[in-house]
Amino acid sequence: INRIFYNVLLAIIFMIYFFVLNIGYNSVMIQRLEKVIVLFSGIFLVIGLIFLEKSYKKDDGRKAITGIEFLVMSMHSLSIMHVVTKYKFDFQIYLTASSYVFAIYYVLKSIIIYTKGKKKYLDELSDVKEIVKIIRSTKDADKLKDLLSDYHEKDIAEAITQLSGQERAKLYNILDIQTVAEIFSYIDDVQKYLEELTIDKAAKVVSYMDADDAVDVLDDLSENKKNEIVNNLDEVTGKDVRKLLSYEEDEIGSWMTNNYVSITNDLTIRGAMSELVRQAGKHDNISTIYVVDKDGKFAGTIELKDLIIARENDNLSDIISSSYPYVFEKERVSDCIEKITEYEEDSIPVLTMEGRIAGIVTSTDIVEMVDDAMGDDSFIPWNGSILCCGNV
Repeated sequence: INRIFYNVLLAIIFMIYFFVLNIGYNSVMIQRLEKVIVLFSGIFLVIGLIFLEKSYKKDDGRKAITGIEFLVMSMHSLSIMHVVTKYKFDFQIYLTASSYVFAIYYVLKSIIIYTKGKKKYLDELSDVKEIVKIIRSTKDADKLKDLLSDYHEKDIAEAITQLSGQERAKLYNILDIQTVAEIFSYIDDVQKYLEELTIDKAAKVVSYMDADDAVDVLDDLSENKKNEIVNNLDEVTGKDVRKLLSYEEDEIGSWMTNNYVSITNDLTIRGAMSELVRQAGKHDNISTIYVVDKDGKFAGTIELKDLIIARENDNLSDIISSSYPYVFEKERVSDCIEKITEYEEDSIPVLTMEGRIAGIVTSTDIVEMVDDAMGDDSFIPWNGSILCCGNV
């Protein structure tokens, strides 16, 4: 729906542009109108280049298409006077025809987006129905586990919400703890299903979640249930969860995750790559690699692509960005909200007062943080990028 609205909005903007030029043709001198056309052509060109640059940085095909559309609009706009003069077209008719062509393009594009989205939704719905049927009809536990392995955890999560408590209990006993944890990560109101498990099994499921996800789940439980599960967590997860629970709700630390890769700044390029590979098995936020010095203090970041293309004999320090935004764990969310769109990073580190990395905040966390702080969806960064309150 958002993509369709966005395309309709662009169509309206371009039609208004052509409409204004039509009006201007009758009310201003032709020389002044030509200057206006050149000005807007330049604006469209700059916007197009910005989108293309962002699409390159983020490997985003949708932004690339939008950038190309603005470039086409820029070239078409620049050619208006030339085409009208050379081929002796009526200026107003030509502009009207142009506006219709762009409008038809965006309408057709919106129809294609809607059709593809609907097909994807129906395909997912079909998978969910099939999963429910399989769970209800398959009696052999090993066979059921094997059949479910062909489906994505997201679809299984949707199917679980349509099962009875007894059917879910059967499923919990068949699936391994890690699979249950992955399935639960796709359920919005997961506390209902977590309470169906024994304390021991619930604690094991929570232990497989990232600490920040675990805290979100635990916060929705009763205080007694939450404490029981926390007390049964494994040592590492229990420590991380208790740390996050210790923050006030309006402190940045309460939003951070421990899902990140960190290396020391004294490694070689080969050593850094080896350490990345080792940690990537546990952490999937690897696009930005965090660097600490010999004292364990934050020293900067390395972009994954820079590490990949670096030569073995290069110095690691040459690809470390030492001027990188960060926040402190005890900072209030409200103190950083206004600056939230100034930087374009996928994540930023959350530091202790001593300068050590306590965790990171991802772009998704930031969007949720802003949404929560403002009480609605009225403020979301343009491209999901984020910022913070300081620099190294």
